[in-house]
Amino acid sequence: MLDHFFYMTGHSNYPQVSWMDFSAFCQQLHLIDETTLTLNDIDLLYISTTSSKAPEKPQGMNNLCRYEFFEIFVRAAKVKYLERGRASTIDEAVKMLINNHFKGNYKYKPQGGKTFREEVIWQ
Repeated sequence: MLDHFFYMTGHSNYPQVSWMDFSAFCQQLHLIDETTLTLNDIDLLYISTTSSKAPEKPQGMNNLCRYEFFEIFVRAAKVKYLERGRASTIDEAVKMLINNHFKGNYKYKPQGGKTFREEVIWQ
């Protein structure tokens, strides 16, 4: 997930992920549907996650920082799987979200700097 965060921040407002970019990311993951997790749910999760009063987050900053990027997916797993009765624990719900949506549905292939240099730059 950390690789996905870094990829998203490169396409958003580094070092954060904007609301619109996060919504598009959820659609690429096929996370949004009409029964278990709607776009309205994603919007509410985004607002509740970014409105924290954490002292390390500057006032007026409404984009997802790194820890919030992970937090919002835990919240989404809770809504999509735990509250709908498809999982019995939150860790099971998070595992289901990762296995069902992160693995295989996203076209970005995480790669480290070494792989990028060897396969792209030095070729």
